[in-house]
Amino acid sequence: MKKLFTLSVLALTIGFTTTSCESPEGSIADTSAQVDMDRKSFEVSSYEVYDHDTQMNEDLADANDHVYLTFKDNEVFMTKENLENGNVHFRFDEFTSNFEGGALQGIYLDEYNYMKVAHFTKSNGKVVMELEGVDADNGHFTTIFVVMDMLSSHPAGAAQISGLPG
Repeated sequence: MKKLFTLSVLALTIGFTTTSCESPEGSIADTSAQVDMDRKSFEVSSYEVYDHDTQMNEDLADANDHVYLTFKDNEVFMTKENLENGNVHFRFDEFTSNFEGGALQGIYLDEYNYMKVAHFTKSNGKVVMELEGVDADNGHFTTIFVVMDMLSSHPAGAAQISGLPG
């Protein structure tokens, strides 16, 4: 028993001495990756919503011609652009972001549904973000996986809803 206790203490000691206290690349504490998201628009190439209980998956980017996310202060605007009968139509959703400690911690999809950031990376203008939370409407654990590219200007619909210049 004494040998087992000694081995356990030794294993814990080795574990603590070899563990780094720095945040790994892509963690939500990586504020340098998120510092320039404010007042920027991103074209979304994938916005997959996965319900873990029903195992249903829906990609909003596939269901629309273009999807954009625009970050402005503590607001996030989703612009869905579709060409219908030769005319461009926009649909909008507005969310509230939760920035703490200089990093995006999560997004309120509405007043009842909060999705925390489980993973975030940014490289060469491409952002990959994974959000997770329990859907307040059905109680199902849900993951949203977003892949997006930063744009040099705001698309017309995104500028219209966010009030930012085009």
